[in-house]
Amino acid sequence: MSGVSVTKDAEDAAPAANDLVVLSNVNKHFGALHVLQDIDLTIARGEVVV
Repeated sequence: MSGVSVTKDAEDAAPAANDLVVLSNVNKHFGALHVLQDIDLTIARGEVVV
């Protein structure tokens, strides 16, 4: 079974007005395999991510 762990710092609690998606300190595990560690991603309004 897999799971996603997300923690949020107090300073990240209020994203900028033009930020549509904000991921902070994301971790992903597949069992004992830690595949993503402390990933941050910000996508602004109108930004295209391919």
